[in-house]
Amino acid sequence: LLQQRDAPLSLRATVSSQVTAYDPQARRIEFDASPWGGAGLLLEGNEVKEFFCLTWKPIERMGVKIADPAFQTFWEFLTLALCLVQWAWFGDLLVCGDNTASLEMARSLKCSGKEVVIARELAWRMARYDWRFAVAHLPSEANVVADSPSRIADPGYVFAGLPSTCEGAAEVSVCVD
Repeated sequence: LLQQRDAPLSLRATVSSQVTAYDPQARRIEFDASPWGGAGLLLEGNEVKEFFCLTWKPIERMGVKIADPAFQTFWEFLTLALCLVQWAWFGDLLVCGDNTASLEMARSLKCSGKEVVIARELAWRMARYDWRFAVAHLPSEANVVADSPSRIADPGYVFAGLPSTCEGAAEVSVCVD
């Protein structure tokens, strides 16, 4: 599986110049979001070590709506940020997702609209905690492990259970409040 996914990781752009070169066996984060929920995975090589699944709650003070595809990039960027909050203390990480807009926002910390709140939080944490990470695009067809749990709350999705690669991995709790 990793050999199939090595080639698509072509958008690697360093957020910090101190990030080491990409090592496919090193720790990395894979994430995905849907308009109903998000999921993040911490992997070492091909093995999922930890994961989380979230069902979105309305964020009324920001005007972000659940089940509205117009907010897809917001949910993707929020999921990416939650992954970093959960796992950035591990050190240099590669963060992989299929939403190029959220990856570019994490790389540059430049955005507008509702995503600015997330970018500011990331910028503060990067400065405060010396987070170092790189981002990489993982095409949708290769992002299947994080995709399935991100859709659990979708009323039109038939959830067949977590992917087998999550068996034995620790499910962690992530707070969005």
